[in-house]
Amino acid sequence: MDCDGCNWRRAAVYWQTAAPVVGTGALSHDAVAMSAHPDARLFAAWSGYVEASNAIGAGVNFNGLSDEELEPQVRVARGYGEVIENTPAKTPRGMALKLRYRFAVNCLSIAAFNAAVHGADMHEEFLSDPADEMLWRMIGEAERMDAVT
Repeated sequence: MDCDGCNWRRAAVYWQTAAPVVGTGALSHDAVAMSAHPDARLFAAWSGYVEASNAIGAGVNFNGLSDEELEPQVRVARGYGEVIENTPAKTPRGMALKLRYRFAVNCLSIAAFNAAVHGADMHEEFLSDPADEMLWRMIGEAERMDAVT
């Protein structure tokens, strides 16, 4: 089963229950306030992606679902991913979210995936690839830019 760069079955074993990352760090957000944000479409797609990813993890870990049974949620996650990829960011926070998504689907480390998606700590050993390290630094830069705007 192709999952656009992420091995869902392997990733699901390590899924965390921390709050999903929304732009800057792990935080919850008020949907009404976010709906007026210029990047509201990105934030909604990110929330859907995280929800679908968590459903995939729960399906594997707790329900023993087969790849065929997981495929509908994989399609949902891919659909939200396409929205994230194709929606231009309008703020540094939106750009940070797009970068987090790209990092999440490209990373090979489950711990790095959890850092990008769930706000877990990122450790140097998760960033052995120079491209991953650069992307992670860019995420931090975009989040810091958002904090001063």
